[in-house]
Amino acid sequence: MNALQKAMTTNALFSSISGLILIFWHQQLSNLFGVKDPTVFWIVGSTLIYFAGTIGYEIRKQRKWAIIWIIIQVYAWLL
Repeated sequence: MNALQKAMTTNALFSSISGLILIFWHQQLSNLFGVKDPTVFWIVGSTLIYFAGTIGYEIRKQRKWAIIWIIIQVYAWLL
């Protein structure tokens, strides 16, 4: 496994775990952040799970433009 595959695998795992936390503990997080409607946690959590799935798919396929698109998405998420 090369460095890019390791980084993408780590990102997929972290995104999956974060997504699951947001989905399963949406009510507690809503109370913690003072948000009345916990729907936002479901949406972000589901999006992270989907994103992790696409990363896993691209780790196997190794398509250059798809991997570049994933990197762009990660930078956008961080900003």
